[in-house]
Amino acid sequence: MPSYPSFSFRALCKRLLPIPNSMYPIVVALLIIHSFWMYYDIAITSHQRHRPKRKPIRVTESSPLSPYYPPSPGMEYHGYTRAFPVWDHPFPCGHLESEQAMRTRAPATEGLFYVRLVEASSSICSSVTARIARNAARRQQQKEQSNHGSNNITRVCTTRLVSQRARRFSDRLPLKSFLWSVVREPVDRLVSKYNHFDRRDIRRTTTSNFQNFVLNNERQDYGYYFRSLNVDRYLNPYNKEHEAHTQEVLESYDFLGIAERMDESLVVLKFILNLEIEDLLYLSAPKANGTTTTRGGSSSNIDYYENWKKEECRPILTPEVTLEMKEWFHSEEFEAFIEADVLLYKAANASLDKTISEIGRERVEKTVQQLRWAQRQVEEKCRHVRFPCSSQGEYQKETDCFLSDIGCGHNCIDTLVGTFRNDDFTSAPA
Repeated sequence: MPSYPSFSFRALCKRLLPIPNSMYPIVVALLIIHSFWMYYDIAITSHQRHRPKRKPIRVTESSPLSPYYPPSPGMEYHGYTRAFPVWDHPFPCGHLESEQAMRTRAPATEGLFYVRLVEASSSICSSVTARIARNAARRQQQKEQSNHGSNNITRVCTTRLVSQRARRFSDRLPLKSFLWSVVREPVDRLVSKYNHFDRRDIRRTTTSNFQNFVLNNERQDYGYYFRSLNVDRYLNPYNKEHEAHTQEVLESYDFLGIAERMDESLVVLKFILNLEIEDLLYLSAPKANGTTTTRGGSSSNIDYYENWKKEECRPILTPEVTLEMKEWFHSEEFEAFIEADVLLYKAANASLDKTISEIGRERVEKTVQQLRWAQRQVEEKCRHVRFPCSSQGEYQKETDCFLSDIGCGHNCIDTLVGTFRNDDFTSAPA
């Protein structure tokens, strides 16, 4: 192949492409864009095309929302699982900090670390993490007070619970920190996210609206769990190494729970960290009683209100899934989009089962009954506590929360727990 000096190459280009010099930057830009588009089509959207064909699935109103689990044929999970081990090191309290420190994203290498995934029971898990941090610090302070005198300053264990990316914890000390999170069924999570974030003046859900929302957010939601839960390095879901990435994520955590199995997950967390049932109690945002008018004149039920902006509450609609949306969930296109998250969810679910078997299923089930009894007492006796938004959508500046909607009703829960007796738990009904 002949070589050309730079001036000869330029002259050759001018002969082959007789266009003005001012057009060359535009031509180069177009070539770059075209090259990127070819890469995108081959490397990124390949998960939509290079898949074995399957027979179309007939979808009805009674069909499951997600067809990716048993009893759907061929959906059993046979991949990597692990039993999360019981914590056999000193409690990972880190340094005692002020309660205000829980809202920070400042780097920390020791303490309790929770990765707050979008629309995966994050308020509940953040509240539980905050309560564990405060109660553990109280116990530590009580020991110190008995040895060194009283100290009335309220402290909590080092805690990080507002970060949505686990990479923030890549420098943590594994023997002095506890990293956990909770994953939710991926299709449910997307539906909930759509109802939470795609407002458009509270418009009614349609399949095209939902599809546009999902596909326009592909860079966030394709392989969302790999993107958010990876600790030590970036896990690119487009590399199609889903099994290896799933194993890496599971091995990076001290515990991964399941949102749909919250009671079991919290009880397993109790056994892993040797906690008390009172450490796991929480209050969810009050359910709303009412409807709102969507764009187009129809009405939709309000699930709850959220403090979205300063001194403002907005309604979050009850998720609505149409038959047409469900048909898309059963399509090959959507299966290709959601497969990475489904794989990790299945692995986490199977790992929870494996951990329960290691602890003892009967032991776990008995403690679940005790937790549910205590939780019912909390929900009944602490209904009066103030959240940022009331059930009628009224903004409340003064709240009974640690921060935002996290740890609401903590003082009421403390008072109530003080009335519990040991036999209350042992005789708790199912």
